[in-house]
Amino acid sequence: MTNGSISNSVPAYTHNNVYFSEYIKHYSSTPFERRVNAFYVNYILEKGEINCDNLDYSASDKLMKDWVYFKYLRGRGTEVPVEIKDAVFGGCQNYDNRDFYDILNEYRLDYILWDKDLNPGWEIDKYDFVEEIYNKNNIFLYKII
Repeated sequence: MTNGSISNSVPAYTHNNVYFSEYIKHYSSTPFERRVNAFYVNYILEKGEINCDNLDYSASDKLMKDWVYFKYLRGRGTEVPVEIKDAVFGGCQNYDNRDFYDILNEYRLDYILWDKDLNPGWEIDKYDFVEEIYNKNNIFLYKII
């Protein structure tokens, strides 16, 4: 898992289970459920928590375009159709009040690469399920333990 800038340098197909990368959104073979999971992981990292009664729809719309609805935007306008939004937000209860570790591990995740300068709000170091294994120039590599 990493932010978009760093993940551009990570190969799309690896044996390291690259999960949260720039490339996950470009493959129609990526199951919709996995893209929804990536959407909620990113939402938690950006917003700190999920509250289904008070979702930030302005932030969600961009995240949804980026993480869920990518393949339909080419030549079909820039708005995410209501049925896609309903499918994503309808699943919010599956993520609300769940432990972040459990959400991350719906799909196998071994490492998190974090650029603290680009995404200071992520605060990966606050989680007790990560172990820092590398740190240089505010780039941190954590192992999921």
